[in-house]
Amino acid sequence: MNVLITKDRTFKLGDLSESAFVNKETYLKSKQIGTPLYLSPEIIKKQAYDHRSDIFSLGVVMYHMAALEPPFFEKNIKGLMNKILYKQPLPFQVAYS
Repeated sequence: MNVLITKDRTFKLGDLSESAFVNKETYLKSKQIGTPLYLSPEIIKKQAYDHRSDIFSLGVVMYHMAALEPPFFEKNIKGLMNKILYKQPLPFQVAYS
């Protein structure tokens, strides 16, 4: 997962492992691609996905930034995918000065 900043200072999420231009009619995708820590449940289940998967990934990025650790972590891919599908991230207590 990459956070990109455009010239007009707009932030965009992207995963540079694969990219494509899409339009409204073709936005619904079904490929299983992406950085494992940030995959949405739909992608793991090999279901069609849309912008809601991006929102899920943004939530993972924000959690990771605030807690200084990812919301889901496991030593192997299968365990990680099971955590994303079936577990809730732990609440965190962070104080910033």
